[in-house]
Amino acid sequence: MKPTTKAWRALTAGLALACMAAVPAAAQTHVLRAAHAFPPDHFVSRFGIEPFIKRVTELSEGALKIEYFPGGQLGKAPDYLKLTQSGLMDMSFIAPSYVSDKMPLSSVAELPGMFTSGCEGTAAYWQILKSSRLLALDFAANKIVPLFVWILPPYQVISRDRRIADVKSLGGLKLRTTGGAMDIMAQRLGAVSVRMAAPEVYESLSRGTLDGLIFPLSSVTAYRLDELVKFSTEGENFGSFVAVWGMSEPKLKALPEAIRKVLVKVGEETVPTLCRQIDALEVETATKLQASGVQMSRLPDDERAKLKVLLAGVADEWASGLDGRGKPGTEILKAYRAALANPSAPRQ
Repeated sequence: MKPTTKAWRALTAGLALACMAAVPAAAQTHVLRAAHAFPPDHFVSRFGIEPFIKRVTELSEGALKIEYFPGGQLGKAPDYLKLTQSGLMDMSFIAPSYVSDKMPLSSVAELPGMFTSGCEGTAAYWQILKSSRLLALDFAANKIVPLFVWILPPYQVISRDRRIADVKSLGGLKLRTTGGAMDIMAQRLGAVSVRMAAPEVYESLSRGTLDGLIFPLSSVTAYRLDELVKFSTEGENFGSFVAVWGMSEPKLKALPEAIRKVLVKVGEETVPTLCRQIDALEVETATKLQASGVQMSRLPDDERAKLKVLLAGVADEWASGLDGRGKPGTEILKAYRAALANPSAPRQ
């Protein structure tokens, strides 16, 4: 049945009004600047950051544009918290251990021997971000909102020239660390801790400033360090690394609610997907390193027992050190251990 003239006029008038209302909405495009220090082809770029940017752009339906600056174009890795706070960028990769004076409590997920996979560590950290004072003290206090996080698989000791056959082999090695809890661990092992951001490691290793590094295997190939190293432990747990894709809190609050919801939703979806891909890559990389000539070795059982004794007190020392500075180190350590024991999300 054809609409009456009156009904048709009403319909076309309504459509005209709807189109007029859509014009300002479409014209209102919010531009965000996103940056990180990883190489453009780094696995975190490919598996996490770039898919996140693509997805939020799609879901915003033209209301959001993200200008993307990978590879340290806007600064070095330790600078990104300050640069995001200053407004030079709106969202970025932030490593709490690179700014441990500002975000000391996040090192709880970098303690040795805490978990067996990146997904296990990530799920527990993401859980306590929502259920403890960690979010308020490490992030809200710095006006940063974590959109998604990833904890790397357990770190190994990787060396240029020395095979790690026992605990004694670690003595005197100048090893790259991320700071925080990893410095305490290196000291207990008798190694020399050299704090350094990952993008700077290649040059230091090639010059001999470093003898080796405490690193995940997947990052060895990401930074081309397989060109320089000859030995690595396998199956050990020398801590890990907390990484955050964070956003300026004032900038997030200034966005329309619909866009804020998209950013949060896609961030939530990214957490489990990214950790699964990184864990799978770690296994794949171990095989590739062996094939390329890097000698992988597991410590004998008696040496692993010695290592366990040496590292047993690292977590408590870390926590008590923070307690002494007026930070709730013991409280956060207890919360993280509880989250590992009772995960709210399936482990890898």
